[in-house]
Amino acid sequence: MAGDFAGLTSSIDLGYTLLGRTRFNGRFGRDSSYSISTDQPIYISTIGGIDVLQTLFGPVNLNVHASRERMAYAANELAPERTDFANLYGGGLSIQAGAQMVVALIYDRSERRSSGGRQFEYDRSRIYTTVTYGF
Repeated sequence: MAGDFAGLTSSIDLGYTLLGRTRFNGRFGRDSSYSISTDQPIYISTIGGIDVLQTLFGPVNLNVHASRERMAYAANELAPERTDFANLYGGGLSIQAGAQMVVALIYDRSERRSSGGRQFEYDRSRIYTTVTYGF
């Protein structure tokens, strides 16, 4: 059963385009979230991140992104208080393949560190593609 949460929640997204070629997007959020852990089923997530999209030439863009999330788990009768941090960074190339379609190749590196021990931690790298199509 999830514990009670009382406090400030927020979600802020800001964007700016510089000289029509470089797009900066920043975001911040704070909210309660559900965990897969049955011992600590709820945590407070505070996250910030930035994305930069740079037009290289023609339909080709470079994307760079990074974020950091703090996950605060409250103590209860089953588990002590703990704080986890998840970092994500990466980038890739995208191609405008038509009026409504973008194809991207992305690399991500993510890691999680926890005051609760190594069982909550991970390090992961991945390469993936996305296809975005608008109707």
